[in-house]
Amino acid sequence: MATLSPTTENHIDSVFENALWPVDIVSSERLRFDPNIRHKPPPGFAVREAAYDDIPELSRVDFSAYNEGYDFWKRLAPEDAATRHWFEGYWSDAISSNDMKIFVVQDLSKNGKLAALMRWGLPIRAADKRQNAPKKQRTYPSQLAEALWSRTAKTHLEVMGDRPHWKSDHLAVDPAHSGKGLAKMLMHWGCRQADKGGIEVYGSAMSLALPIWIKHFGFKERKIIDIPLAGCSESFKVVGIVRPPQVPSKSRI
Repeated sequence: MATLSPTTENHIDSVFENALWPVDIVSSERLRFDPNIRHKPPPGFAVREAAYDDIPELSRVDFSAYNEGYDFWKRLAPEDAATRHWFEGYWSDAISSNDMKIFVVQDLSKNGKLAALMRWGLPIRAADKRQNAPKKQRTYPSQLAEALWSRTAKTHLEVMGDRPHWKSDHLAVDPAHSGKGLAKMLMHWGCRQADKGGIEVYGSAMSLALPIWIKHFGFKERKIIDIPLAGCSESFKVVGIVRPPQVPSKSRI
């Protein structure tokens, strides 16, 4: 497994201490999700919460969704042992967190093989205290930490401030299952949860997906995140987006 120099590891520790991922929330009261709001998968698919045994498949779906179509992602998170190790910790942290939910979509026609995933950050009150992420014993790919997570975390804080909100945190669909409405179905659940609580949804959208989130869910652009990466001819752009809460009569979902 690839290792990082002490200087690089110290730099990455600094990046994550100043980022919002992952976070521990200290609060006597949280805005909980409504368990009566359920996913509505298309025929032949089922949705459940992710388990630790899913971690290899979570990484497979993510690599398939992003690395096959984007040169940026191939360079940023190559499908190698070091990146897989990083993802193991990433998924494990989210599965064990009380403040995140990862949902997976299973293809029932293929013995429950994972077809899509989504990670949600559950809402917190504005008065809740955010604690810095603890230092990890494992190593992180330096480009991944600096170019993407640190910058998007800072934008998240700038846009949302202290307002309570849901966070659309990570969405991936295996290309073999594209066009089946799985991404919309996963996003639909969180938007319904937010509407029930009367709060916003924050997310980071790639340019190609942005029109879908604006048209179908009512997201609005807030800030463009320009992410340069050595070796790529152009920088990669991600857009910080916010969806205001909608009353049922005006909801687009």
